[in-house]
Amino acid sequence: LDVLVFPGKFLLDKIAGLKKQQQEQSRRKVTERELANLHHKIDKLLVRLEEHEPEQAQSQDEECAICISAKATMQTFPCGHKVVCRRCFVKTIQMAVSQRLLPLRCVMCRAKILKLKQLTSNHKHGVTLREEFPTSARVLNSPCSKIQGNVYRTLNRPVRKLYIDSPDILNQLASHSR
Repeated sequence: LDVLVFPGKFLLDKIAGLKKQQQEQSRRKVTERELANLHHKIDKLLVRLEEHEPEQAQSQDEECAICISAKATMQTFPCGHKVVCRRCFVKTIQMAVSQRLLPLRCVMCRAKILKLKQLTSNHKHGVTLREEFPTSARVLNSPCSKIQGNVYRTLNRPVRKLYIDSPDILNQLASHSR
């Protein structure tokens, strides 16, 4: 009955609905392209990580909870667990992205990861470098279309901190795998 009484309103509602559908389809295409790009980056990083032998755990307390051989170097915050190696962490990112299970969660307690810290031994100087990857809940909950982001680096000696404003942690992990 409203269609007969207000035909202009019906047409406007139809047009608005079609525009909304087009915007949603466009957003999905962009998201799919970005996901494909992210999968490619993850694959490249894993290949690069496979080229280097990971540091082996010296005790059972140091070993990665996933591969049980490499030293656990990735510490997650706010929970503070340090139970996975870098390679296994990247594989965890790969699985989370593939299954669209963002935000990232700790493999031990399933808490949302808001910040990462990587502890590595610097054999040249006998110093432990701490690389911090802080993020925010807003960023880790962002849609796939916001996966790419800027990286801000602040160098402090002997501690190196890396700050990111997107869940694209892969660029940071890749830049330190050389």
